[in-house]
Parts: sequence; structure tokens; C-alpha cells
Amino acid sequence: MSNTLPFLIMGFLLFYSYRKVAFKSLLFIYLASGFMVWLIGRPAYHIGASNIVYGFAFFLFFSGAFRKDIQSIAMSLLVVFLYGSIVWGLLPFKWEISWEGHLMGGLAGAFMAFVYRKVDLPPQEEEEDDEDDEDDAYFAESGAYWMRTEDNAQMRYRYIPKPKDVHGTDTDK
Repeated sequence: MSNTLPFLIMGFLLFYSYRKVAFKSLLFIYLASGFMVWLIGRPAYHIGASNIVYGFAFFLFFSGAFRKDIQSIAMSLLVVFLYGSIVWGLLPFKWEISWEGHLMGGLAGAFMAFVYRKVDLPPQEEEEDDEDDEDDAYFAESGAYWMRTEDNAQMRYRYIPKPKDVHGTDTDK
């Protein structure tokens, strides 16, 4: 019962943010984590949906790391904020908890995030040039004004010392 709320929340985030790959990821996480627990798990009963919850959490987190777009990174930070403490479930602290299911669900989720890292990315925004194209053509032909030099240009420097106070130090300190 304790997996219901995280399953619903992260399932919503997964299906809302990654529509094209959500069902395939759910199916893979479910089947792969179950199969891997069957292969390497202890001889015990491994029941519950925690492998899927861990798969969702790791998929959402690693999607932000692999995709590097702002929406995926925000989703990763939200998952870490809400469910960051689930990382402790990967370690075998209590014998009655299937940490193998947690670990395999997390590995399956991270794997799917890597596989689908380039699918359904938001379009790249191009920078718009608000300047007139006539100005661009002028500078392209004549060069930028700060790059131009004149043969008879002269530079004059004039040093103006700062006034001193009675003790001989600068007045603006």
C-alpha cells in the first residue's frame, strides 16, 4: 500500500512528460526487473510494486541527466526532492525488504532513460536576429567601426594626478 502514492505520482510524471516512451518503459521496467530478481534474488517472496516505483524514479532522474533539457532537469530535481530518500532502499538493511527488487527496478529505469535519451526531445530554439539585415550587410562590407583605423589618427593621453590631503594620501580613500 505504501507504493500506491509514489506509483501514481511518478507514473503521472512519466506519462505526462515522456508520452512516446512511457508505456514501453513501464513494460520493460516491469518485465526486466522481475526477471532479474528471479535470476539473482534471494530465495524469498519478492512481492509488491516497489521495483516499478524505483524504475520510475530512476527513469525520471536519469532522463534529466542524459537529456540535459530544462524540463527533464526540473523533473529530476522534483523526483529527488520528493523521493530522494528511496536511495537507501537499494541497500540490504532489512532482510524482510526486497532490496534486490529495488535495485533491479532502478537499473531497469536507468537503462531505459539511457536508451530513450534522444527520443521526444523538445525542439531547439534558434536565436532570432532582431537587427535589420541592412546593418549586417554594411558591417560585413566595411568592417566594424572599432576595427577600422585611419592612417593619420593620433592618440593623446593626459595624466591628471589626484589631489592629496594634508597627510599626503589620496582624498578618495
